[in-house]
Amino acid sequence: MSKKLNIAAIQNELSGGSAFFPSYTDKQEPVVEPSDKPVQPVVIPRTIVTPVPPVRPVLPVRGKDAKPTLKRVMKSRHPFDIYEDQYVSLRDLAMQERMQGGVGSMSAMVREALDVFIEKRKRTK
Repeated sequence: MSKKLNIAAIQNELSGGSAFFPSYTDKQEPVVEPSDKPVQPVVIPRTIVTPVPPVRPVLPVRGKDAKPTLKRVMKSRHPFDIYEDQYVSLRDLAMQERMQGGVGSMSAMVREALDVFIEKRKRTK
């Protein structure tokens, strides 16, 4: 014995009597009439995203006769405290870069800022 689905009752429920589908109606989509004006494409201005600077040579940790490599060793997470307004500004800059087609990595921005800061401090000593 198989149960038959009451399609008429389900359609009645969906036509406005259901608590789950209160705004469902049998409205038709409005017909858009073609205009005499030609459609012009939307032009979105793109800004040039600066490329990532080349990685400086870094000596490996072990071996005094080792040759420099082009890969910098990534330090795993380390806690630093920053101010809330610094975080918000960094987050906004990352979002703007992503919207322009860039990577938008806050970590990369912080690493770049640290490189600039360290170089500046080395020059003043």
